[in-house]
Amino acid sequence: MIDEDLPASLGQELRNLGWEAADVREGPMRARSDQEIWDYAVDGGLILITEDLEFGSPILFPLDKITAIVICRFPSEIPAKIRCKEIAGLLKGLSEEEVRGASAFVGTRSAATAKTVSLGCGKKGTS
Repeated sequence: MIDEDLPASLGQELRNLGWEAADVREGPMRARSDQEIWDYAVDGGLILITEDLEFGSPILFPLDKITAIVICRFPSEIPAKIRCKEIAGLLKGLSEEEVRGASAFVGTRSAATAKTVSLGCGKKGTS
């Protein structure tokens, strides 16, 4: 599930990779609270892809409850098209099953490099 803070075109980028990708703006979760989006993703066994750092708070959103979460961070001056390509590039070659159980923080360090770097990634239940 793609959160509404990411470009709407990300859904098509992920579908081009063979992923089932639903955008929050396209369904019943449009304009819902973060908690409602979280609960919907948890209840549906969905992978949540977002730029909202609040979802990274284990106090508010316990990571052991969600199938997987990818939190993306990019400088605001990076165009949507490049952000979509970078996120799709990160997930390219991975199946949805390979991502399940993971939490990842990804993004670029600066607009000048526009190169995706992993800021941290791990499977739940491992150290």
